[in-house]
Amino acid sequence: MLKASIFKFTIYFFSFYPLFAVVAYWIIGSAPGNITGLMMIILLFFILLYSKSLKFSSFLIFYIMFWLYSTILNIVKVNNDISIFKYLYSNHYLHFLIFLMFLQLDLKNMKLNLKFIHGFLIFIVIFSVIVSIIQQFIPTFFTNPDYVKAWMETERGSLFVSEELRSPSIYSWSGSLGFGLIFLPFVAIVVNNFLIKNKKRVAYLFLFLGLLVAILSKFRWSMVNAIVLFAMIFHYSKGAKISKYKVFFIFLLVLLGIYYLLGFVGINVDKLLADRILETSKGGLTQGTASTRLLAFEIFFKFFPKEPIFGVGLQKTRELITELAGRSSQIHVGYLALFYHYGLIGGLFYMGFIYYLTKTLYLNTKIHGYYSPLYSWIGFLLSNLTLFYLIPFEAGILLVLLLDKYYLIYYRGGIRISPGKKMSFYPARV
Repeated sequence: MLKASIFKFTIYFFSFYPLFAVVAYWIIGSAPGNITGLMMIILLFFILLYSKSLKFSSFLIFYIMFWLYSTILNIVKVNNDISIFKYLYSNHYLHFLIFLMFLQLDLKNMKLNLKFIHGFLIFIVIFSVIVSIIQQFIPTFFTNPDYVKAWMETERGSLFVSEELRSPSIYSWSGSLGFGLIFLPFVAIVVNNFLIKNKKRVAYLFLFLGLLVAILSKFRWSMVNAIVLFAMIFHYSKGAKISKYKVFFIFLLVLLGIYYLLGFVGINVDKLLADRILETSKGGLTQGTASTRLLAFEIFFKFFPKEPIFGVGLQKTRELITELAGRSSQIHVGYLALFYHYGLIGGLFYMGFIYYLTKTLYLNTKIHGYYSPLYSWIGFLLSNLTLFYLIPFEAGILLVLLLDKYYLIYYRGGIRISPGKKMSFYPARV
């Protein structure tokens, strides 16, 4: 009973996380990630309490090996001077390990008010859209002051004139990558729910809103992730050939709708495309910020052969800083950075974890019929083609992983409600 209550609490907590992050900043005066980290430490005691029901899946075993290896490597190579207490509340490598262990606890016969959760996520998505549009005219609207300060320091005060300025909607309070790894998984859950209920037009509307906010955010990797969510339509269409044309046609309509809607509210879409996406003002993709991805390959092939087995640890060596020469802050392709920092040993451990967790989510979708966890996870994997962010300890990813387990609990309990029925907020195999 206690296990089920804790599990339900974590689902509600991560559903409310975008608003909790604001409260944490203004009332508690602490970064929300640190508070979540402390919550994971508390969760560890419950895991130990119910350790007999803990199952060690393949992806958990590979992640444990990666965590152990990266921890030892950083102690030996980097010699981090950090207190045990700070490590416990701030290290997301550890926190994600605890979360994965929590997912492996055996849970049965648990009920959750998914109707309420989905309704709240709909509110969060709509609220995000409104804030994102307002930020196109008032950049600091509902934006974390620390985020604004960091941006002005980076861009030398050009907050209101830089074409690089991002619009994080309500997620600047949640962390640097809060937008793509919280908002888009929330959109995926909402869209999947309407597809399950056979309310496809409403699902298309929320796909439209997801892509709209992604474009306005100016995060290119988030735009790609938003486009990936359209693939969920395939799984709820009868004819594969028809669905391919249908999805393509829907995507074109969404793009046209976004183009004319933004123009209608006074946003210069052509300038947004030219300055941020195509970077014509900086000489095109090969000269602008996108060029840092090309630089990543150049630097990787130069430095990886020097420490190919063990890696250099999670640090910027003097050689790396000298080679970057201010052109980039890091090796801006996550999988290249993975092998540079952790070598073949750590890299293979991590890729084993990625493979088995992806495989698990795919097989689970065949059981319970919900594709939002899988596509949200795929979005994270794609983000590391342009970012270096190995540990997805973000509310959206954590929520879809929790819901994936919950859907399995319901399916295996024999509760399967067909799409389109009144209570189809509960898991249903399609």
